[in-house]
Amino acid sequence: MNEEYLQAAVRAARRRLERLPDALGRLAMDASGNGAYGGSRFYSLTANAIRDHYSSACQDACGVIVRLAGQSSYDYADALDQALAVMAGEACEKFPVSGGAFHRRDASWLSRDVAELRLALQADRMGLIADLSLGLSEGVTMAKPTVSIDNRGGAAAVMVGDGNSQKIEGGIKASAGIDVAELQHVLAMARDEVARASLAIEHREEIEDAIVSTEREAQQDQPNPGRVKRLLNTAVRTLKERGVPMAEKVLEAYLKTIVT
Repeated sequence: MNEEYLQAAVRAARRRLERLPDALGRLAMDASGNGAYGGSRFYSLTANAIRDHYSSACQDACGVIVRLAGQSSYDYADALDQALAVMAGEACEKFPVSGGAFHRRDASWLSRDVAELRLALQADRMGLIADLSLGLSEGVTMAKPTVSIDNRGGAAAVMVGDGNSQKIEGGIKASAGIDVAELQHVLAMARDEVARASLAIEHREEIEDAIVSTEREAQQDQPNPGRVKRLLNTAVRTLKERGVPMAEKVLEAYLKTIVT
């Protein structure tokens, strides 16, 4: 297990929870203005806000592990569970305590509210961690696709498999020249994977810019292998950062065939 990956996931969760005090502050102000502070609805909205922020924090943490660790994500389940359990306690501490001038519920009611909230946070966390331990995230497999290159005969056949195998047959030559047709084929495969991925608009545009830049170089009369390689490296890095592993591995495999 890479400790840096775990810490990156923990930081992502904490960044999400850092927004919680502001959200609770706005709820309290609204409730005070409406004369509802300390009422049943106020406590219900407060509990929901804590749960929403905590659940999002857990999802953010799992997402970081998926992007960084790929098929080894399940190795982080126990350690991440422990870290997120600590944060659950911290989140529950944000729930309004009894005794304040505007609190209308007695200690027994508040204790029950907090106990129910703790159970809800635990259930949310355990569900996500259970998925992580199985290599799943909300029903989607997190295992990285396997990629192999067969160089026999002077040409490469790139095999990419994730349960629905794809294959780029022959013609990818490990030489200083660029096979434009094959490069365009690989870029088209990557673009198809990006189209299926759930991405923010700006991230989708960032990836498209990287692919288009590579295509433009490939369309030159004499494509520069070194420049194509640099552009592909940029595209691979961007795909990795944005969590599109199939497209990343397809381009990464092609990169290995270019000699500069």
